[in-house]
Amino acid sequence: MKAEQERRREAAEFRAEYIEQRKDHIEASLAPYRYVLGVDLDEEETTKDIIELDLLYHTRATERFGVEENRYKATPEQLNDLNMAILRQFDSRFFGNYPTVEQFNKEQEQWRQVRADMEAGVDSANSEAAEYIRQLFRRYPRKQDAKRFYDIWE
Repeated sequence: MKAEQERRREAAEFRAEYIEQRKDHIEASLAPYRYVLGVDLDEEETTKDIIELDLLYHTRATERFGVEENRYKATPEQLNDLNMAILRQFDSRFFGNYPTVEQFNKEQEQWRQVRADMEAGVDSANSEAAEYIRQLFRRYPRKQDAKRFYDIWE
């Protein structure tokens, strides 16, 4: 019992510190989701997603490539491939979406267009890219029983 309390305390401290250190990144990452999903966005779950994706990327890049002078010892292509693999694993675990490489690339292109539409001031309702992403969220709703990658949320 005491060990579990200590683990929870440490997890809470880690979360608070991580969120504080990365708050600008988290906020910037939430913006496209807010634009696409509006009031349907579950910000708490999406924030957890953003943090877990960051942690997965850092952990796996560090393990696979190592770090030198605060940079991963990898080519941009290697880091892009790693990012794609992590995102695909994440999509399959939490949304039951198993996209082909072509489907994955199209989705990523649509997210880039969402960001461009946001910057251009296009209303979300008039953004074809935002509608494409909304349709993906409808087709692949979040699995309620999906287990998180990290044990830091309780």
